[in-house]
Amino acid sequence: MVNATYDIPAYNQSHGFAGKVLSGWAISGLATVQTGLPINITDSRGGQIFGAGSARAQICPGETYSDLLTHGSVESRLNNFFNAGAICAIPVIGAINGVGGSTGYGNLGRNVLIGPGQFNVDAAVIKKTTIGWLHEGANLEFRSEFYNLANHPQFANPTSNAGSAATYGVISATTVSPRIIQFALRYAF
Repeated sequence: MVNATYDIPAYNQSHGFAGKVLSGWAISGLATVQTGLPINITDSRGGQIFGAGSARAQICPGETYSDLLTHGSVESRLNNFFNAGAICAIPVIGAINGVGGSTGYGNLGRNVLIGPGQFNVDAAVIKKTTIGWLHEGANLEFRSEFYNLANHPQFANPTSNAGSAATYGVISATTVSPRIIQFALRYAF
């Protein structure tokens, strides 16, 4: 995260109206650039033999962690952020002749994938004007603040529970609001 403020070089305010308009400007910004959060792929249908509510997922035979990755931009992978086909049903333990038994735990490691990263820029433009004719040392400050300046979507992690078939591997939410602009006017005396 980078935070910076830059005061625009002052123009002599004694030059009348032009001096008041061209002086007292400042800009400020905050940039957030970070990798995504880990994704722990689970299966709510697993762990029944131990009475657990959820278990790690089962990677299919012959598949590797690199087979879980899909390629392309985050926007092109919203409906299949990772390869759900590389995940199989958790094996049944204790079945006799294919009857009975319960599911155990899957063999997939913890947090094997990383979710979408974040790149966000917030900025502010400030104009401070001295208004000595109302009160000595008084000033008027106008601020305009922009949150998510580029209006770029920041996506949340996908649904990572293999037991939720309809939304499994799908990104359905964002982590940052769309662009927000606010204005403020402050009189200080």
